[in-house]
Amino acid sequence: DENNVLIKDAQITDDILPGQEYVPGSFMVNGVPVTAGLAYIPAAPGDTLKTGTISYFFSEDVTAKTIITFRTRVTDPKVYANNGSVTFRNTAYLNGSNIETSSDYD
Repeated sequence: DENNVLIKDAQITDDILPGQEYVPGSFMVNGVPVTAGLAYIPAAPGDTLKTGTISYFFSEDVTAKTIITFRTRVTDPKVYANNGSVTFRNTAYLNGSNIETSSDYD
């Protein structure tokens, strides 16, 4: 929320893509570890699109820039075999009761 727009009932969702897994306890909001409002749901067996989904419900309205971070662990040993640089990208979604769903691809 770099534009300081009021977002009511804000929720972030982010699918963890294949080849990675969420590191429990690593989720932070503005540098502070968070557990309340946080859910990690592992993907169903056979799901080839993700290994799980992180959802975070803000306990208060969002009114300012908010930085969310978490760690993932690489689970595919072939990634290490190339002895090079690998970039993992993902898309997080933000929605609220007074805004349209938006996404950020990084």
